[in-house]
Amino acid sequence: MPPLHGIVSGGDSFCGLDAGGLAWCWGSNEEGQLGNGTTLNSSNPVQVTGAYHFTLLSAPIDGAVRRVCGIAELNELFCWGAGFGSVPAAVLY
Repeated sequence: MPPLHGIVSGGDSFCGLDAGGLAWCWGSNEEGQLGNGTTLNSSNPVQVTGAYHFTLLSAPIDGAVRRVCGIAELNELFCWGAGFGSVPAAVLY
C-alpha cells in the first residue's frame, strides 16, 4: 500500500490519494462510498475504480451523507457513494 495524503473522512469511511493521484478508500461501504464497485466494507485501502488521477478529494463534513467527490484531470468532478453509486460518476458543474 502506497503512502496516502489528502485524507478525507466520510464519517465511517476514509479516502486518500497516493503520489500519482490515484484514490484509495477504506472503512464502511454501505452506499458504495469506497468507490470500488462493491458495497463490501474493507479495513484495508482499496483502489477507487477508474484509475482517475485526482488532485483533490472532498467528503461531507458531518459524515451523515456517505459520499466522496474528487477533482480529476482536466478539472473533471467525480462523486461516488450515496446518490452516485459505487463507482465514480462524472458530475456536471
